[in-house]
Amino acid sequence: MSRTLEQNKDQSTLTPQEWAQCLIYFDGACAYCGCTTKKGQRLTKDHLKPLSEGGATAAHNVVPACGRCNQAKGATDFRDWMMSQDNFSQERLNRVYRWRAIMVQLPAQDK
Repeated sequence: MSRTLEQNKDQSTLTPQEWAQCLIYFDGACAYCGCTTKKGQRLTKDHLKPLSEGGATAAHNVVPACGRCNQAKGATDFRDWMMSQDNFSQERLNRVYRWRAIMVQLPAQDK
């Protein structure tokens, strides 16, 4: 396990319920490209602010991503990366921003 992952391991506050809510909010699709998973594949948890830059595994910082998008984005800024893609969608970018805003505003007990 990398040093960064070890440092952030204990900072995870994302609950299974929040992850389920996230998947529902994004309609079970990748937040970046909109694809749904194929049989035998799962959406991954992608950090909007990368762990390597101090991002946390928390509801406001995690969105579902297909393996291709998660790997291609890596530790780059999600907004810059999304906007550089051929399949960029302002609607999907807005949806990511709305998810983050909702989760930041909710009190912990309501998440």
